[in-house]
Order: sequence, then C-alpha cells, then structure tokens
Amino acid sequence: IRQFAQEVIIPALRTHFPHSTYYAYADPAGMAATQVDVTLTPIGELNAQHIPTEPAPTNDFLARREAVCGFLSGVTDGQPRFLLDPCCQSLRRGFNGGYHYARVRLVGVEDRYQERPAKNYLSHVHDSLQALCLGVQQGGMQQARQARNEAEPVTQVGWGGFTP
Repeated sequence: IRQFAQEVIIPALRTHFPHSTYYAYADPAGMAATQVDVTLTPIGELNAQHIPTEPAPTNDFLARREAVCGFLSGVTDGQPRFLLDPCCQSLRRGFNGGYHYARVRLVGVEDRYQERPAKNYLSHVHDSLQALCLGVQQGGMQQARQARNEAEPVTQVGWGGFTP
C-alpha cells in the first residue's frame, strides 16, 4: 500500500488535481491489520501518506450497488450526477458488460445468474466506485468538510486519469 501510494496515487493526484482537496473511501476490510504489517491497517497507511481515507459505511453489496445507481440515474440542477472521464477505461469496460453477473446453466431449467457480479479484473475497480458512491451518498465527505470548517460544497467527485 505504501509503495503504491507513493509511486502511483500521490504523483497522479499532484499532477491531475494539484489544488484540490480529496477524500477516499475504501473497503471496510481495510481496517484490519495485514500479515505484512500488524501495526498499520491499509486504510491507516493511506492516511499516514496524507491520503484522507475512511472505510465505506458498509460492505453490503446491495447498498453499494444502489449507491452507484443513485448517481447514475440522478440529476442535479439539470446536470447528470455522474460523469465518467474518458480516461477511466476500466470503469467504462465494466459498465459496457465486463462487470456482470455470471450465467448459471442448469439442464432443463431456464438460465439463471449468480447473485453477485463475477470477480474479475474489472470487479475491483467497480467495487472501489461503489465504496466511493456509498461514502459520498451517506454524507461522509460533507461531514469531513464540516469538521475542517470548510464551507464550499463538493463540486467534483471521482477520479480521472488513472487506468489500472
């Protein structure tokens, strides 16, 4: 986590968002100590690298999925609540069918689908988007701004320019 933050995340944030304040949301499992370093959790490591990160409010799949749906279908002041930067190729591939429910074929029975999306290289980036949307939806970012006595509203949510 430390190396990825120092070599990828921080340089990208400085390049693409040099004057921005940003917050991150992560899988709640990131609060657990790792086998590599039992003194610092992955979320703790990101915070130590000055990437303000908190766990998403829940890891419940339905809540995460509905949070993304709320942004995808929402409109604020006549503008869509969700815009996907063209640089976000992995998210775009996922939205275009790569992030999907696997089909279960049973002899003599109509095809059915798994209850959760298939795990593949695109599922991780979509899981991250779900954590972000859920955190923002539940007011975590606004609470963080209020704690810092910042009055300006959140005007940009998301990430452009990083393609895992």
